Amino acid sequence: MYKIPELLAPAGTLESIRAAINGGADAVYFGGKAFNARRNAGNMDETEMTEAVALCRQYGVKVYVTLNILIKDEEFEDIVHYLNFLAGLGIDGLIVQDPGLIFLLQKYFPDFRLQTSTQGSVYGLEGTLFFEKLGFMRVVLPREMPISEAAMIAEQTRVEVKLFCHGALCYAYSGQCLMSSTIGGRSGNRGLCAQPCRKKYQLRDADNRLIKEGYLLSMKDLNTKDRLNEVAQAGIDSLKIEGRMKSPEYVYAVTRAYREALNAVDEKGKAPSITEKELAQVFNRSFTEGRLFSDPQVIGDVVGRNRGILAGHVIGCEGGRLLIEALPDTAFSVGDGLSFGEDSEKGMRIDALFDLKGHPLSSEKPGIKIKVPSRFEVPAGTPVYRNHDARLTRRLKRESRAAKHVRQQTVRFRLRLALGKQTEVTAEAGGQVVTRISNIMPTAAQKLPLTCEMLSRQFERLGGTGYQFDGLDADIEPGIFLTKGELNALRREIVDALDAEQKEEKAAPVVFSLSREIPVRQAVKKPLLSLEPADRAAFEALCGLVVDELVLPVQDLSRPQDCEAPIAHAHVCGKRVLLAFPRIMDTVASARLKARLEDFCGLDHDGVLLKNYEVLSLFQDRPVYREADQPFNLLNVLAMKQLKEWQADGGVLSPELSATEVAALAKRSAISCVLPVYGRQEIMVSANCVYNCADKQCRGCQRYRGWAALTDERGASFPLYKDVDNIIHIYNGDILLLKEELKRQKHIDKWRIYATDEGTEELETVVGYYRDALDKGVFGSMPGRAGVRYTKGNFKRGVE
Repeated sequence: MYKIPELLAPAGTLESIRAAINGGADAVYFGGKAFNARRNAGNMDETEMTEAVALCRQYGVKVYVTLNILIKDEEFEDIVHYLNFLAGLGIDGLIVQDPGLIFLLQKYFPDFRLQTSTQGSVYGLEGTLFFEKLGFMRVVLPREMPISEAAMIAEQTRVEVKLFCHGALCYAYSGQCLMSSTIGGRSGNRGLCAQPCRKKYQLRDADNRLIKEGYLLSMKDLNTKDRLNEVAQAGIDSLKIEGRMKSPEYVYAVTRAYREALNAVDEKGKAPSITEKELAQVFNRSFTEGRLFSDPQVIGDVVGRNRGILAGHVIGCEGGRLLIEALPDTAFSVGDGLSFGEDSEKGMRIDALFDLKGHPLSSEKPGIKIKVPSRFEVPAGTPVYRNHDARLTRRLKRESRAAKHVRQQTVRFRLRLALGKQTEVTAEAGGQVVTRISNIMPTAAQKLPLTCEMLSRQFERLGGTGYQFDGLDADIEPGIFLTKGELNALRREIVDALDAEQKEEKAAPVVFSLSREIPVRQAVKKPLLSLEPADRAAFEALCGLVVDELVLPVQDLSRPQDCEAPIAHAHVCGKRVLLAFPRIMDTVASARLKARLEDFCGLDHDGVLLKNYEVLSLFQDRPVYREADQPFNLLNVLAMKQLKEWQADGGVLSPELSATEVAALAKRSAISCVLPVYGRQEIMVSANCVYNCADKQCRGCQRYRGWAALTDERGASFPLYKDVDNIIHIYNGDILLLKEELKRQKHIDKWRIYATDEGTEELETVVGYYRDALDKGVFGSMPGRAGVRYTKGNFKRGVE
C-alpha cells in the first residue's frame, strides 16, 4: 500500500508556523497557552492562533491543535470555553490523551475530528482498532514499534496511522512516565516534564556493585530521513517531526530536509538544500533510526544534551585563550557555540576569533588554527564540537522567514444561458459546489453573440478573491448576448456565494456543568483490601495474607491453564482473584491473548485488571468485572464516566492526584474507585534496556534479569527490575505509605497494596496494619524497613 505520507511539522510560535510552511509542511500541530503537553514552549494566545490558522489556510496547510494533557476537574469550565473558541477556527483535528476529554468532546463537540496523542499509549493493532471504533480519524503508533508491525496495522485498519520520524525520544513508553512528577511534582502528563531521563545515573546490581554510569536513560534523537521509501511502502498516512520547543530555524531545517527527501522518494526531488551535516548541526544528541528500524543503538549514555557536530580539536591553551584546529570542512564564526569532550559538559560561545599570532581574523576560513578567549582550560587533544553554528542559523532564519507565493484555491465555473431566461451559474472549489440562479437574463445579440471564450475572459478576472481560475464550461443558446458589466456581476455573485458557503456557520457555544453531568454517590462503608504482586512467583504464599483480593499476573498468554491452580487455591483461602495481563501489549501479544480469550474468560476468576487499551478492547462485551489500572491515568470524573461507557466497572485513581482531588473525584465517580495505599510506585516502564550492552545481543537476552538500582547525582536510588520479556520497570525509591489521611476518603471502594521486593514477613506486617485499620478503624505504628524511606507521594501535594 504505497503512499507518500503527510509531513507534519511542530510549531510553538507564529514564527515556527511560517518556518514550517516555508519548509514544505503539509500540516502543522501546535497548542494554546494551556492544556497541551509542551506548556514550556512559546505557544500562542487566541489572537495568534487565529492568525496562524488563517496563514495555514492561505497555503493549503492543515492545522491540528494539541489538547494532549490530563485535565483536572476544576479546569473543565476553562477547557469548554477554549473548545468553543477552537470550534470557530475551522481546524482539521484535535490531538488528545485524556479519557475524560474524549468523553466531553464526543458528547458535546462531536464535529471535532480526533487523533490520539502518543501520551494515549496505544501499543498495537487492538488498541488502534479500539480508537477506530470510537470514530477517531488518526492513531499515532508508539515509537517502540517496528516498521513491519506499523505496515500491518496500516493494512488492516481504516483509521489513519501516524509515526514519529525525527526528533527527541522518551526513554519510557509515552504516557507511562511518572518520574518527573514523583521527583518534583512536575507532571509529564500535564505538559511540565522536567526531563529526569537526561540526567546522570549510576546502575548498580542487587549487591550494590557498579555496573555502569553516565546518561543511562538519555535517548538519542530519531532520524529516519534515509528510510522514507520504506515508510511510503508501509502505507503510513502521516509523519510527525518532534520539536514544539525548538527554534523556528530548527523547524524549517528539519521540515525542509524531510520535504526534499519525500519528494525524492516520489521522484520529484532536486538537489537537497539542507545537507546531512546541517541537519545534524541544528540539533542532535547523536542520531538513531530507532526501534522503528530495529536500531539497537538507541541510548546515548555519553551525552544528555545537544552536542552538535565534531568541528576540530584543542591543540593548546595560552594566556586565557584556547588554541583550536578546525576540521578541513569547518570554518568557525563569532557567535558559534562550542562544547568540549565526548560528554560535552564544558561549553562556551565564541566572542572573538584570532589567528595563532593573536591578530583578529577578518574572514572565516575552513581548516585553520585559531585562538578564542576562554575562562577555562581544556586539555590538548580534546575533541571540539560545534553545538551552534551562527552562520548557518542566520541563513536558516532568512530562508524560514522569506515571503512565499500564496497557493490560491482553484475554481471552475459552469453556466447555462438561454434567451430571456434566468442564468444558472455553478462554481466548484475545494470540493465545495455552489449553484445560483441569477435574475440577469440574456438578450438577443445585435452584433457579436456570446461565446465560451468571452465568458472565460470575464470570469478569469479573480484578482483579490483568493481564487485561481481553473476553467469554464457553458451551455449557451446561439445568438444571445450579455454585457461585460452583467458578466462581471454574475462572477461576483457566484464568488460571493462560494465564499459564504465555505465559511462555516458558527455553532452556538456549548454550556457545560460538571456538577449536572456527574451526580454525588453514596459513601462506602468499608473498602476492600487488595494486593498486587510484581510477579506471580510467590502468589500462592500470598493467599495466606488477610486481604480480600489478589491480583494474579498472567505471564504466558498462550497458557490460560497455568492460572487454574492459583485461582483455585486463592478461592479456597477466601480471596477474590483478578487476572492482570502485561502492561505493554504489542500486536503479537494481543494476538496470543485473542487466540485464547474464550479460555481466559472461562476461568473461575473474579475479573480482569486492564492495563492498556488492547486488553480493554478484547474484554469489552465480556461478562466479567473489568477494572482500569493506573496506566489509564484517571485524573477526573469525566474519565471515570468515559470508562463506564467503555464498560469498565472500576478504576485505579491516578497517583498524581492530591488527597483533596481524590476525595472530590471519588465522590462523583461513575465507577468504583481503587486507591493505591502502599508500595513502590512504578514510575517508568520501557522497552529500552538500560544495561545497553556493547555486543547488542538483545533478542532472547537473559542477562541481568531481576533487580538492580539506579542512583542519581543527588544520591536518590530508584529500584529497577528487568522482567522475562526484557521490559525495564523503574520504581520510586521511597515507598508509598498512606495512613490516617485515609479516614477522610469516604468514597473509596478498594485499597490496593503493591508488593515488589518485600519479604513474606514484611508483607504480613503491612497487610495486617491495613486490615486492622479497616476492621478496627485504628491506624497504629507500622515498623518500617531499615534503610527505606516512606512517602505520601503526590497524595500530599498533587502535581502542577
